[in-house]
Amino acid sequence: MSKVINIEDALKQCKIEVININAKDLLMPEYQNLNKYFNDERKWTTKQKNNFIESLFFGLFVQQLFIYEPNKQESFIIDGYNRIQTIKEFLNDEFPLEGLSKFNWQYNGKVFSRLNESLKYHLKHYPIIINKIKRKTSDDNLKALYINFNS
Repeated sequence: MSKVINIEDALKQCKIEVININAKDLLMPEYQNLNKYFNDERKWTTKQKNNFIESLFFGLFVQQLFIYEPNKQESFIIDGYNRIQTIKEFLNDEFPLEGLSKFNWQYNGKVFSRLNESLKYHLKHYPIIINKIKRKTSDDNLKALYINFNS
């Protein structure tokens, strides 16, 4: 049975390292085998994926990602799974854009590799902030952080 832990106590028990990367860095081996820590079955629809990629076109802020790394062999996504997967899938040409707004309609039907060079550069170099929890901590602390991130 989990107990209620406030966010301040949870943060005190976690060593958090802030890392700044570019979207293309999510294709590196260290980010390829990330598993979800919480079994949250909410998976983004095609529309949500397209809306997210279009928000990158507009330069909108991407919410920080949280990764739990209890040891050197394991890494888990606490918050940001759909964002990470969508970026990786789009950069790997795994889905074409569809249903974009009137400002970006010309990109409908295109995969990443078919975009113009300046837009590809913009997307590959999009800034991403990752908060890595580097100290082994309790499920209760991680749950408190997850609830706070998603409130």
